[in-house]
Amino acid sequence: MYRYYRFYMFDNYGGTYIMISEMEFLNKGFDLTDGLPSSSFTSSSSYSASYPPSRVFDNIWNESNAGWQTVNGATTNQWIIVDFGNKVSIDTVKYQSDSYTGANCGVRNYMVEGSNDSTKWDKITSGTLVQGTSVQSITIPPPKQSFLVIKSPTNNNTYSLSDNTLIHLPDNTTESIIEHGIEQGRYIQLDVPFDKHRYFNNTPVAITSGKVFTHEIGKLNTLSIRGITEEKSIMTTWHNTKMTSNNAPSPLVASASSEYSIGSVFSAYLAFNGQINTTAPLDCWATSKNINTGWLQLDFGKPTEVNLYSISTRGEKATAQFAFTSAPNTWKLEGSNDGVSFDVVHEISNETSWSANNSELIFSLPEKVSYRFYRLNVTRNNGNALYLAIGQLKFGTREVK
Repeated sequence: MYRYYRFYMFDNYGGTYIMISEMEFLNKGFDLTDGLPSSSFTSSSSYSASYPPSRVFDNIWNESNAGWQTVNGATTNQWIIVDFGNKVSIDTVKYQSDSYTGANCGVRNYMVEGSNDSTKWDKITSGTLVQGTSVQSITIPPPKQSFLVIKSPTNNNTYSLSDNTLIHLPDNTTESIIEHGIEQGRYIQLDVPFDKHRYFNNTPVAITSGKVFTHEIGKLNTLSIRGITEEKSIMTTWHNTKMTSNNAPSPLVASASSEYSIGSVFSAYLAFNGQINTTAPLDCWATSKNINTGWLQLDFGKPTEVNLYSISTRGEKATAQFAFTSAPNTWKLEGSNDGVSFDVVHEISNETSWSANNSELIFSLPEKVSYRFYRLNVTRNNGNALYLAIGQLKFGTREVK
């Protein structure tokens, strides 16, 4: 996952410059470049101001003399960089050569790179594109898995917890692994044989819940674990608002920092109407045009307990690309009992997990709170320069009973 992605072009097929009609950087079929400002795209060179790199991302394919073009003679070691503003994952890059100059000015050998500071670049993949003007797809390999590794203080060997998961203190130590952690010099042992285990308590207590006891073991498979089984159930209750206007039903009141007003379309209450429709892009709250941050607020009319909330993206008729880019990325959930002084009850930074239109993400609070007003204060979306949009905002409680 990177903030910057660079499409590096080593050479072309013999033309006097490199010319590209269109490109897309996608995640699960969604073009993540949609809605980005033109300043997000930079290149090694441009033939003139009429051929900026942003033209490669204008969603117009099969163009002739209408894409990006390098200066004459710049046919090797050229690049285009996309700055997404925050870290995103891509799984596909789509490319098409401009048909104006034929196939000779198309990219031949390429490399896709990622960076989080636009200085140090990591190679993601590389290859050779086919000569011609057909649309071609580059598959981005999944990121490498990382593992927690600990280092032996005596022989400098390193051990991956994916391979050695049993960590235990020596039998005669008085130290506590919970109090002192696992990197305690000689107090680290890996893969301790079962016959070295001792009991944690001299006598297991039947009425103590959640405790594990081990006894001296004489042979394999005689480990004894004892605990109390308790019948529990998790109950989730959502506060059903089902609003029909910003002031109905009473006593509910919905409001926002701004509304993309076209009649009653995009009003604040649409995020609280309980309607989820994947083909209804107007059934959502959206900020005023060219404003992509802001807050959305619900007044319950009385203090209401909450330890759970969910956010859904807007719907789309055909694709979910705008649903993703207009969705919240960084925000604070705030609570108030007077509508003036607000407490921050939850914070999220760099949320990019939205997977589709009307994609719903659920968030749990550290503890239950009770406020009359709840306000979602969004300070960044996922790249759409035109607006911030939310399909549904729900509040509720989750309890173990």
